[in-house]
Amino acid sequence: MANAVRKGLILAVLGLAAAMPAVGQDGGQPNGPAPASTRSVGTPTALGLLGGQPSVLSLSFSGGTVGEYVEALRAQSAVGANISLGPAVAEMPMPPIQLRDVVLSVAVRAVETVTDSQGAPMMLTRSIVGEGGEPLFVISARADGASGGGSPTLRSFSVATLLDSRRGIGMEPKTLLGAIESLLSMEDGAGESARVMLHKETSTLIMRARKDQLVAVEDLLVGLERDAVELRDSERPARALVTELEAELRAVREKREILHERMRLNEKNIAQTDHMIKQGVVPQGAQDANREQSRKLEEERIELELRESHLTNRLEDALAAVGGRTVVVLRVKPEALERTLDAAGAICGAMSPRMRVGKGDQPGELEFMGTPTQIEGVRGWLRAQALLAE
Repeated sequence: MANAVRKGLILAVLGLAAAMPAVGQDGGQPNGPAPASTRSVGTPTALGLLGGQPSVLSLSFSGGTVGEYVEALRAQSAVGANISLGPAVAEMPMPPIQLRDVVLSVAVRAVETVTDSQGAPMMLTRSIVGEGGEPLFVISARADGASGGGSPTLRSFSVATLLDSRRGIGMEPKTLLGAIESLLSMEDGAGESARVMLHKETSTLIMRARKDQLVAVEDLLVGLERDAVELRDSERPARALVTELEAELRAVREKREILHERMRLNEKNIAQTDHMIKQGVVPQGAQDANREQSRKLEEERIELELRESHLTNRLEDALAAVGGRTVVVLRVKPEALERTLDAAGAICGAMSPRMRVGKGDQPGELEFMGTPTQIEGVRGWLRAQALLAE
């Protein structure tokens, strides 16, 4: 029951957040090759070199220690199997297991199938992912006392990767605390209640609780981190497209600014040549070259504007696919619709990622597309300016 509740909480909280990197520390690794009786059987299938799909492997492990199991994974992996083991993990028992065509992350998480007498996993896994290269998987032993009881213990957890919007998923502190509160409220009520505090300046979660409560919260944090990394990995191609489109759009806008300056100088030349023609200094045909240049510049301007519009639409679609963006229709005072649209367009265009705004289907409606935080910010601005038709 408790495990089901934790999984439900993890999925619910992830719906409010975006992808994030994981942060951890290295542990010890077993030395020497695995015994022949524990080595894997099968050949890794290298996918992922085309289309960005991860490599898969098959493994027949006859049982032994976790250290031997990890060595078997390294022998079978077609990519770098970077696996770090926490203290005493290498000598923990690992039962026989058969794996067929699984990705490396699933094979590592197989150690979580080793449970204690209460059915709780004896080990936890997490991954550390950077901007490039292969991830590092960390296997750590679960804290003692998972099945309950004991006097309260003080412990801290770093949650920067959950709260930091630049390198994490940008979760709201109240969302994280609400998930922890909901999890702890499912206990039977025996013993002292847990005390939870979040130090926002350092993104540190501080708890005074029984060991079983601490383990439950640790499970929740590890699950949030792990599943969010998987979500971010699934969005990686779309995020790469966003970066590419943003660069193209910047280049087009820079060209347009340079073009505007060239057009301004050409108009100045036309005016000066007209003045010289009227004074009889130059013949009438002296203006032909300037007129031809003006025509070419106008064609270039139209081409750049079309290119910018096309890239903007593609970028908005790509952002909607990865940024958790939603569409909201807000009603404003009809008499102020046009000036509100102009002001909102300037504000939304300055945001990163850029918001989209346009007229809705009904009179007085404005349609906004952006992240929930952006939309709430715009709603607050409209309300402060007394422009909402509430």
